[in-house]
Amino acid sequence: MTHTLYWFCVLMYIMGNALCLFWITIPALKEKCRIANKTFTWKEWWGCDRHLVYGNLIFGAALVVGLDEIVNWKPAAIYYLKWVFFLVGAFGTQIAQEKWGQFKKVISKLIDVKTNLADSITGGTTTVQETIEKAKETTGMDINVTPK
Repeated sequence: MTHTLYWFCVLMYIMGNALCLFWITIPALKEKCRIANKTFTWKEWWGCDRHLVYGNLIFGAALVVGLDEIVNWKPAAIYYLKWVFFLVGAFGTQIAQEKWGQFKKVISKLIDVKTNLADSITGGTTTVQETIEKAKETTGMDINVTPK
């Protein structure tokens, strides 16, 4: 194995990690914030979940350290290593954020509290239209669905 291959594996891991964060994780969190009528801020997200990003990078470093053992065990693996690192970087991030991400849990709790409050005001409804009508009737305010 060459040093160049090691560096390409590291690069592919980081690119997979970044791609997952910017294409999947962050847009999903922004949408969840929009639903909760809360402004998404990078600072707040980073404050909650930076340990997961760091941990995933450390996991990637551990894979690089143990890479020679994988190649010695299965020499044909050398032809797929860069893409394996890319996929592990991407899906490792996604799995870590889903399982241990605190920011998403905070937003979900906020949504839960707000929906419980809305149910207490409207008496519990099952459709969007019914909820809008009961909220308007109860509060006297014109309630509309938040635009996308």
